[in-house]
Amino acid sequence: MDAGRLTDTRDPRESDAPVPVVPALEAPAWAAAIRAAYPLDATDAQLVDLADLALTITHNAAEAPSVRLAAAGRFQSLVKQLATRIRATAEEERAPAPTPQAATARADPRALLNPTIQ
Repeated sequence: MDAGRLTDTRDPRESDAPVPVVPALEAPAWAAAIRAAYPLDATDAQLVDLADLALTITHNAAEAPSVRLAAAGRFQSLVKQLATRIRATAEEERAPAPTPQAATARADPRALLNPTIQ
């Protein structure tokens, strides 16, 4: 190929040229939107802070791609954990208080399987 006797069949996208660096994006005001939308306790606030930091690292073009990818995974797991906590709190607020059940005599659970046991 260098001598010109063979044609270059390589994909032009597979060159040895360095990948251009993407300029750092401004991290969205994700944390501020979460804080405004939900009442957060101390644990939830810490989760939001950690997720915001992970999101900032993800958008930082100066970081190594492996670090950015790890930060994106961490952001995803923190958001899932935060969503679980927020949903649980919201369901507790919406669910009616449990009504106390009257005490009943308990039967032997083995009686369900064998009707001869009394």
